Order: sequence, then C-alpha cells, then structure tokens
Amino acid sequence: MKLRVVFLLLLAGSVAAAGAAVATSSARIARAVEERLEAETGRPWTVAGGASLTLWPSFAVVVRDVGTRTAFADGSEARLDIAALRATGAPLDLLAGRGVREVEVERPRLRWPAEWWRVADPPARGQDAARPAPGPRPDLIRITDGSLALVEGDAVVASVEAVSAEARAEAGGFAVTARGRPGGATCEVAAAPGGAAGPVPLDFTCRLPQFSAPLTGRADAGVQGAELTLSRLTGSLGTSRFAGAAVVDLTAKPFVRLDLGFEQLDLPPLRMEAGADDLTLLRSFDGRAKLRAGALRAAGLSANDVMVEAKLTGGTVEASLAPTALHGGQIRATLTSALAAPGPAPSRHALRLDLTQARSLPLLTAMAGFGLLDGTAGASLDLKATGATTAEIARSLAGEAVVTLENGRLNGIDIPGVVQSIASQISADPRLRASDATAFDRITARLRIADGQATTQDIALAGPLVTARGAGTIDLASRSIALRIEPKLTRSAARALPKLLDISLPVLITGSWDAPQVSVDLGGVLSGQNLSGLGALGSSLLEGGEANPLGGMLDQIFPGAGRARAPAPGRTGPRRNAAPP
Repeated sequence: MKLRVVFLLLLAGSVAAAGAAVATSSARIARAVEERLEAETGRPWTVAGGASLTLWPSFAVVVRDVGTRTAFADGSEARLDIAALRATGAPLDLLAGRGVREVEVERPRLRWPAEWWRVADPPARGQDAARPAPGPRPDLIRITDGSLALVEGDAVVASVEAVSAEARAEAGGFAVTARGRPGGATCEVAAAPGGAAGPVPLDFTCRLPQFSAPLTGRADAGVQGAELTLSRLTGSLGTSRFAGAAVVDLTAKPFVRLDLGFEQLDLPPLRMEAGADDLTLLRSFDGRAKLRAGALRAAGLSANDVMVEAKLTGGTVEASLAPTALHGGQIRATLTSALAAPGPAPSRHALRLDLTQARSLPLLTAMAGFGLLDGTAGASLDLKATGATTAEIARSLAGEAVVTLENGRLNGIDIPGVVQSIASQISADPRLRASDATAFDRITARLRIADGQATTQDIALAGPLVTARGAGTIDLASRSIALRIEPKLTRSAARALPKLLDISLPVLITGSWDAPQVSVDLGGVLSGQNLSGLGALGSSLLEGGEANPLGGMLDQIFPGAGRARAPAPGRTGPRRNAAPP
C-alpha cells in the first residue's frame, strides 16, 4: 500500500514537472521569438497566444497571436497583428533562436495611419545601438491571406486585400513575388535579386476594372536614403506602350514624381460612379506628373501631340492641357478638382477650356452622341461643379459658355425647303425629314448654365438661304434639348416667293440630344404676326390652283374657312339682293 502511494506520488510529480517544463519552454520560446523579432525590426513585439513545437512534417516552432504597436504623438498608432508565425529549422537552432530556414506568416493585418508624417517620430527610433544584432536571414519567407490598410481614426482610407507573397533567398538577395487586390484591381509584382548595391529588376501586372487589357511594366528599382526610384520604366496599357521614370520621396509626406511618354494612347471612356473607391487616399501623398502622347484616342476623340501636366497637393489636382491638335483644330484647358478635400463638403471642380477651328460633328458625336451640328467649331467654357459621380457633377454644373460654328450645316433640318413648300409641310404631323439639312455660314450662341441647365436667348444663324434667331434650354443631366428656332429665307432663296420674306416658320428641336425630334411649331405659324403677313398677300393668294404656291393653305389651317371667301373668277354664285323667283 505504501509502495503504491509512493508510486502515485512520483507519477504525479513527474507529470507536474513535465508540465512545468513544457510551460517554461513555451514561455522561453515565446520570449526568444519576441527578442528575435525586435532584433530584426527594431520594434517591440508580443506573443499573446503562446508557443508550441511540431515534429511533422518538419520540426517547427509555432507562435500565435503575435503583434506589435507603434504609438504616435497624436494618439494614433500603427499596428500589425499576425494570427500565426511558423519557423522551421534544426531543433537545437530553433530552440536557441537561430538558424531559421523557413518562416510562414499567416493572416497578417497591418493598419497604418494615412498621415503618419504629421506626428512625432515613434519612440523606438534612435535606439539601434541597444538592439541585438540581427541573425542570418531565412531561406524562405511566405505570407498568406494578408491585408494592408491606411486609416484615419477608425476609417479605412485605402486597403490591399488578399495579399500573398514569397521571398526566396538567392545569390545577391531575395527573389520576391507578391499578389494583392488594391481596390477593384488585381496586381502582381516580381522582383529579382539585384546584387549588393545594384538596382533591383522589377516586373508588375495590374488588371484594372476600367480596362479590358492589363497594365504591365518593368523597371529597375533602387533605394537611396528615403528615396525610391523606378528607372528605365517601360510597359504597356493594352496595345499602348509607354516609357518613363518614377521617384517616390519618403523623407516626410510621400511625394511622387512621374514622367511617362506614349507613342499612342488608346483609352476607353472613364466615368466616376457611385460606389467607386474612396479618393481620400489622395490626401496621403503629393506629387507632380507629366504625360506625353504622340496620339491620343479616347471614346471617339482623336488628339495629337498631347502634353498634360498635373500637380497633386492636399487631395486637390491641378491639371493643364497644353495647346493640342484636336479634329483639325486646337484645344487647351485647365482643370482644378478638389477630389479629396478635408471635411464633409463635396468635391469641387473648375474647368476652363478654349477650342478653335475644330470639326464639330466627330467631336460632339464622340462626347454626347449629338449629330445635329456639323461645321468648324470654336468654344470658350468657364464651368464649375460639385460632386463625386458623373451624375452629381452634371446636375451641379454652373458657369458660362460661348459657342461659334462656321461653314457647316444642321443635319436633319431643311429650313429653306420647309419655307418654300409651306403649304405642303403644314399638316397634322409636321415632322421634318431626317435626311434634310440646312447649310449655314455661322451660328453663335451664349449659354448660361445653372444646376445643370444651359439656357440661351440669343442663338443666331446666318446662311446663304436662311437666317434665324432662337432660344431654348439644354439639360446636361438628362442629356435632353428644347430649342425654338425662328428662320427667315434670304432674299435670294425667296426669289420665287417675294411676298413671304416677312413670314417665319418656327421650328422646334426637342427630346434626347442623341436623337432629337424636329417639328414645325404650329402655334407659332398661327401667331398674329404671321396671320397678318398672310392677310397682306391679298385674296388672290388664298385660292387654290396650280399657279398659286399657297393655294388652299387656309383650308388646311381652318377647315371650312373657304365658305367665307369670294368666288373665283368665272364662277357663278347667288347674288345678295336678287328678287326671289
């Protein structure tokens, strides 16, 4: 009985001792990992989930719930949390905290203040001499299911999700491959070892939701102090090839300098829609960019010798387009857009544009599907707007525009033909033929724009056959048009109808501007001015007949009105004072 009790006591002591040894080893391993991570990174680390050893398929140390924090003076902090960290190597080397062959990092989550440069240096800086020397680098580092987020308080400004990466030791450094999803894009990066001091060859591919073809490129990456340089930068966006360079200065607030040149740049139409990525990221860096293109093709527009310079400061973009050849003419423009201004106010935009001697039909068709006007166009625009989407900007547009067109035609409207055949054109359905056209020498209009509505009271048209005045409204948000044009034939056009010179035939242009409806304003035709003009023609013009171009017109306007007219010559009728038979 006593022997049995002694045996049980010895067994319980052994189990307790083994448990204490395991617990002590786990704590020691956790502390060794914390010390090694601090030596490698210069930041304090904690292992809150404990440590364990695995023997299969290889000997490894696994620590869980690993994290590090860096506090800033404004109360914000940078934070990295890792679900599990697995180090593989020889057992004795691992237990001694050295000789790690492979490191696997599972589900790392890095949150970093988007405006970190505004706060004081982290407290851990300037203490490199007190840290233990870093150990030898592992042969392989692998990251799975990671994420990176730039934050302002609790709000995420920008993020990269589904991050996976692998760094494999080779002669001269590491060969690195990485993948991730920034916003709606998917990007892949590969870097080869560049030697002790040489640049690192870098290849990248991004698939952007706006483009059917990927953005691919190659550059030599180098770091000098706090400056990252991408030299010999080449690549392509679909079939458009480019070359240039980029520099990122991280001394304080990141500053990006970008210079790209394209032989020909083909772009699809770009729209800012609701639900798009938050542009607050633009406040996280400043920069300057220069873009050159020998030819630019975008949504049907064609420009040559394009030069765009842009500056980004505090989330506001200022861009200028140098004088550029566009559809036979020239365009220049400046755009200021506060895309990511601080505070709750909506984004603000301002555009100044001057256009001279450009062909209007391909320009308007490409921009708005508006094929009514063809000629040589000139325009001066001074516009302002607010909003983050295309629809919001269109509804808030305000400003002024002056438009001039010369030596062209109105497609779908034959005003001289309508006036010359007035008797046959007025009917219950007075729509004009879409195949007709009106030639003009010059059209001018001054537009005042408010809340997305462009109104004008002084449309003026002068041509070889017709002159016209007009007014109306163009709704830029709904892309609709409502104009009233009052034309008159010139004397040469009305040679066969000299008495019609003072009679106008109002024309309405209404509906969607990519398929406008053109019709005669019957109410305008029956106005007092036109009726008095018709009356002045005399009773001889109010009878029908092959020789009379206006014969029977009042019968069409006022059915039955012919009963009040005098009988035609040669006709008999009752005499008023005749005696009864």
